[in-house]
Order: sequence, then C-alpha cells, then structure tokens
Amino acid sequence: MEADLVKITSHDATFQQFYDALAHSLGEHGTVFTPYPIISPNARMAVPLPTQVLVELRSADAFSRLYQAARDYVAASPEHRLELARNKTSISVSGEHMTDETALREQLWS
Repeated sequence: MEADLVKITSHDATFQQFYDALAHSLGEHGTVFTPYPIISPNARMAVPLPTQVLVELRSADAFSRLYQAARDYVAASPEHRLELARNKTSISVSGEHMTDETALREQLWS
C-alpha cells in the first residue's frame, strides 16, 4: 500500500489526547505529524495546542486503527467532534454522527 495522508481537525480541548492515542495505536502502520510552533524568546503566554494534525497511513491496517481511535474518541463525549479530510473530501464525525468503517473509508476515498 502506498502511504496516504489524512488531515484531522478538532477544536476540542482534549484533541491532544486523541492524537496521542492515535499515534500509539498506529505504531509502525503510520505517523501523526503535529505542527511545531516557533516560540519567541520573549513570549509571555503559552503556545496554543494544535487544532490540526496530519496522519500518514502506511499499511492496509492503518485506516482501521485510525477509525477505531476516532470512534473511541467521539464516543467518549457528546462534545467531541473530528473533521477528517483527504484530497477534496471532508467529513465531520461525532458521537451522534459516526458512520461505520467501510462507509467512512469509501467517503474519504471517493
């Protein structure tokens, strides 16, 4: 399988917990890239956490791992929302609007 990229966006305060868990779940099957902020030496406030990550999927099993992590994250709280994007396709998921794995894959790869 060729490596494929999926952008994931969320404005949830707990988004970091999601992408940390996703990186652990993917292991050698993929990589989670997070922005690297440049911090001014005279900064007086904390750097905000990223609201977007880029996920490289390197195996056929990688999307299943991504799906499971996303499903677990949005199921944990009704406020959790993720937007998954690939090429020109963008899909929002939440606990109330989480499709099954096959349908989500087909929507993203269509």
